[in-house]
Amino acid sequence: YRIRLKGFNNYSVREKSAKDIIQKLFPNANVTVDVDPTLLLSGDDWRKVISLNDIRPSIINNQKYVLVYCISPSDKLFDIAKKVAKDLGCEILYITDRWRSQSGVQNMRKVNIDEWLYLFDNAQYIVTDSFHGTAFSINLGKQFYTYQDINNKRSTRILSLLGDLQLEQRIISEESGANVNCNIDYEDIRRQLEILKQRSTDNLRSIVYGA
Repeated sequence: YRIRLKGFNNYSVREKSAKDIIQKLFPNANVTVDVDPTLLLSGDDWRKVISLNDIRPSIINNQKYVLVYCISPSDKLFDIAKKVAKDLGCEILYITDRWRSQSGVQNMRKVNIDEWLYLFDNAQYIVTDSFHGTAFSINLGKQFYTYQDINNKRSTRILSLLGDLQLEQRIISEESGANVNCNIDYEDIRRQLEILKQRSTDNLRSIVYGA
C-alpha cells in the first residue's frame, strides 16, 4: 500500500480512521476527510434522476413498507426490521439477489437503479447495515436504523458519518432497541450535512484547481 499510494499530492478519504492510516504512512501528506461522493448531491438531486417508466408496477404499487437493504443478512437484523414493521403495520421489502429467499418478507430481485432509489425514497422506515444504505437514508430524509453487530468489528465509515451528524443513536444491535416513536429531526441534520458538503466541495476544488 505504501508503494501504491506514494507520490500523490493530495488524499481525500471518507473516514477519520483512513486519514490516520495515510498520515502514519506519509506524515507530511495533505489528507482531507470528505463526504462520500453520493452525498455531494442533495436528496432532491437524486429524486430528479428517478424515471418512473423504468420502475416495475409491482414496486410502485407497494404503498407502505419497511425497506431492508443489507450487505450481510442476519437473523438479528431481520428481527429489528420485523419489530419496526409490526409497530408501523407495514410489510417488509428486501432488496436482494441472493439465491436463498428470506422468509416472511417480500424479496425484491433484479432491482435497477431507478427502483433502488424509489424504494428508498418511499419507504416508511429503512433497516440497513450498509454505508450507502445509511448515507441514502440520511440524504433522502428517511427514518432508519443501521444494524451493527456488537460482536464484530464495526464499519468505521458508518461510525464516522453518523458521528459527524450526531446520529450515533441510529446504530442498533438488538430489536429491543427499535423504537419507531424515536424519530430523527432532520432540520438540524440537513444544516449539518450542508456544512460537511460545503467543506468537502471546498477541499475538492482546492485539490483540483489549486485554489
